[in-house]
Amino acid sequence: QMCIRDSLSFAGAEVGHQAVAVDEVGAEEAELLAPRRLRLEVDEAARGWLLAQNEHPEWGARPLRRILQKHLREPLADYLLAHDPPPDAVVRMRLQNGRPVFSVG
Repeated sequence: QMCIRDSLSFAGAEVGHQAVAVDEVGAEEAELLAPRRLRLEVDEAARGWLLAQNEHPEWGARPLRRILQKHLREPLADYLLAHDPPPDAVVRMRLQNGRPVFSVG
């Protein structure tokens, strides 16, 4: 099985932030991405936006998990179903008009 660290990268992210975000994303994305050999890239602005949604960082990982579920996992699944990217594609998450969007590049 593909490790999530192999299928997700945060473009321009610092190592500390990258490790936290990757660990919190979890195995669901790997399950979505691995069968198609897809890779997800989250750009710096989108990563910052995701982290900024956490109004209570002092509460630990639980709020971040909910944020990633709502703003990354669910929209990614919807995007994959709607757009059916080809194998070996890179799915990119970036900000557009202040909201995260996905595209294949």
